[in-house]
Amino acid sequence: MLPRPDRRTLRQTARLLTGHSPTVLTDDGVARGILSDMLRLACRRRQTADDWLARIIALVRRSAQRPRGVALADLAGMDEVAAWGEALAQDLAGYRRSSVPAD
Repeated sequence: MLPRPDRRTLRQTARLLTGHSPTVLTDDGVARGILSDMLRLACRRRQTADDWLARIIALVRRSAQRPRGVALADLAGMDEVAAWGEALAQDLAGYRRSSVPAD
């Protein structure tokens, strides 16, 4: 597993992708919040290093605000999927207890 990037790594990545160093600085906290998909999602043709970095920062902030999970009961319009998921969760819990129903 690769270590999370720091601001120096982020600056170098911006230079590699755009040919220029960003004039905007960021902190290590933002850099550590970057997921590998974000690097790809932030790329645009003929963008400046500052534009790329601004997109990365926005992606990291949105990711930090996003809830980390969704309950099956919260899936609107997905009643059959939610019911199947709940049944699966019960079966897995039963399996862990060695008491899976026969049907």
